[in-house]
Formats: sequence, structure tokens, C-alpha cells
Amino acid sequence: MRARSERGAAAVEAGLVTTVLMPLMVGVLVWGNYFWHAQKVEPYATRLPQGAVVGYELSCQEVVDLVKQAVVDLSDPVGDTYAPELALDDVIVTVVEVLPDASVVVSIGVKTNVGSSLASWLPNDGEVVSETTTRLENVTVATSVCS
Repeated sequence: MRARSERGAAAVEAGLVTTVLMPLMVGVLVWGNYFWHAQKVEPYATRLPQGAVVGYELSCQEVVDLVKQAVVDLSDPVGDTYAPELALDDVIVTVVEVLPDASVVVSIGVKTNVGSSLASWLPNDGEVVSETTTRLENVTVATSVCS
């Protein structure tokens, strides 16, 4: 008699536990993917190789274009199949300061989206942004101020 009265207890318990644990597990996976993605994007803005952008009498737009292309080339996942590839639109470059006849200071921002259907649960709706400011040596700009 006892076995028959407890027949559906395991199914009910499994249903109750599943309704609590499944959303929790999905949340852990989505947040884990977000943080993993953030770690993969972080170095792109900060490791622009020395000498990647060199030139004399460049316009501000040429400096921006050269830096964008250098960052995109840097993001080419050689041996790292999980690194997100960047497009030129994912890189935001601003000329901060022009140092006459010496160098240029630029702000580099790299943004990418986690691309999950659950991105609304994440900060900035799943958009990961990495920003840095760097000084480019051996670059001179034709004008003293970039707007």
C-alpha cells in the first residue's frame, strides 16, 4: 500500500526542483558567457603593437583609420578559435591630443555583443566595451587640433 501512495512523489519533486534549478543554471551559463567574452575582448584595445601606426603629415581621419585597421588585424584569432572577430565598426577611435612633431594620443574603444537571446539580463544588454588611451610614437598630424 505504501509504494502505491508514493508513486508520483518522485515526479512531483523532480518538477519542483527543475523549475527552480533550470532558470538558475541558464543564468549561470549566460553570465559565464558574458564574462568569458569580456576577457577575450579586453586585450584588443590595450595591446596595440608599438609601431603599428606610423606616418608623417597624416590627417586626423587617416590616423583613426590606421588605428582601427591595426586593432581589427590584431583581433584575427590565430590559434584562438574562441576569440571574437571584430569589424571596423566595432572599434571606436578618437584623437585626444596632438603633440606637435612627435606623437598623437588616441582613445581606443572596442565593443562587441555577446549575442545571446537572453542579453537583456546582462549589463548594457550584453554589450562588452573595452577602452584605453595610448600614445602613438612617430606619428605626426598635419593639423594641431583634431575635432
